[in-house]
Amino acid sequence: MKTLFAFAVCSFALVLSASYGYPQSQAKSENKPTAQDKRGTQESPLIIQGNITTKAPEKPESERKQEEEKIGIERSIATYTGLAAGITFLLVIVTGVLARYTYKLWKTTNALAEDAKRTADRQTVEMKESLDIASRSAKTAEDSVILARNEFNAVHCARLIVRRIIIVSSRELPVIRYEIANIGGTKANNLEISTMVWLPDTSHSIPHMPQYADSIALPVTIDSGDKYYGECVVAAEEAEEFGFRETQMIGDHPISVILSCIYFLGYIVYRDQLDRRFETAFFRRYNPSTNRFSPVDDPDYEYRA
Repeated sequence: MKTLFAFAVCSFALVLSASYGYPQSQAKSENKPTAQDKRGTQESPLIIQGNITTKAPEKPESERKQEEEKIGIERSIATYTGLAAGITFLLVIVTGVLARYTYKLWKTTNALAEDAKRTADRQTVEMKESLDIASRSAKTAEDSVILARNEFNAVHCARLIVRRIIIVSSRELPVIRYEIANIGGTKANNLEISTMVWLPDTSHSIPHMPQYADSIALPVTIDSGDKYYGECVVAAEEAEEFGFRETQMIGDHPISVILSCIYFLGYIVYRDQLDRRFETAFFRRYNPSTNRFSPVDDPDYEYRA
């Protein structure tokens, strides 16, 4: 940089010296008094012997002034031209310096841009890895929540069973009394129940699947560990067959023979606190030897869902 500046100063000095070294005019003449006319004398004979030398006539004063003014103008033009050339040269040098530093700045900026791009690419990869880890963590958390919910649903849910079924025949029509117990962890509500009594070999045949009769809505809530007592009146045709068999029986145990052919079946639909729907179906046959109704091993009629 110092070398370039010294070179610029020397060049500017050379231009100035060339401008001020413009040749001076030799057309100036001294102001002398006009000589007397001596023509025809010995000093100025009309006939000149020897070598003849001629003297250029002197120019008028106005022409000399014009030439001097012209020379001054040309000198000024040369001076300003030199100054302009020097300034132009300096501008060229400064422009070159600026171009050099601009190139360095461009290289630095380009390097920074490349570094920023590499950093951005690295951050993108790291961000993708972080998102993958977060996604796996979220999936693990979701699986944990599902597992916990399933465990909660398995433990903390309403679960109704039918038990303690008895026959009351003191009325006009026999009645089946039963108990609905909630052995689950939450309360059961919005109950709907459908039950029936069936004696085989009667015109009233059992359907293949529930529903057995019109369901009855029970506006009750059975808390966990609590119970509800219900009744099912035997249908008239079943009661008629029941009475006919009872009158036809002889011996010591006619009622046992009759009761061994009695089936009690039905289903219960209910909901828990989370408004989940559950269903319990039962199919029981009276066993005189144990004096109780025992489940019939048939998954179409005895199940919990």
